[in-house]
Amino acid sequence: MTWNRTFNFKTQIEVGKKGEDRFALNYHDGKLQKLDGKSPIGDFMRPDGRIIELKTDTYPMARTPNYFMEFHSNQEKKTPGGPWRTFLQGADIFVYLYTSDGVYFQFEDLQRLVHTLDELIKKKKLKVARVVNKTWVTTGYKIEREWVKDLCTEHRLEEGKEVLSEPT
Repeated sequence: MTWNRTFNFKTQIEVGKKGEDRFALNYHDGKLQKLDGKSPIGDFMRPDGRIIELKTDTYPMARTPNYFMEFHSNQEKKTPGGPWRTFLQGADIFVYLYTSDGVYFQFEDLQRLVHTLDELIKKKKLKVARVVNKTWVTTGYKIEREWVKDLCTEHRLEEGKEVLSEPT
């Protein structure tokens, strides 16, 4: 399966930045420190020192029962993406944010998450979904939220607590 539109990296960065801002202002468990973006490990540090990687999705939850779990951020180079990248690079927490719904799901046991995803992909014979960017292709899997609901906690963002990043 391939999405019918080509994604623009700069636009997607802006979407991610807005999601990061909103998430940081509304995180349920203390103030977050934004990491500099140069570190490959994650996006935020919690007060207890644990590192969070945030995935921002603009697709409304009512329109799909799925997460899009990125597997390769660049298919040609086989660079890991999503929870696999988060786990391999040593972050502690993977968060999936649906910005249009103001809901996020926090996964704290990354080893279990990655193992479960690997098993689901094999057992259910999931097909790879391809997302075409201008210069590369990202691949991933549609994972039903129901399949991994026991691996995460669900949280809501407060309405009105949004400060958007200035465009760069």
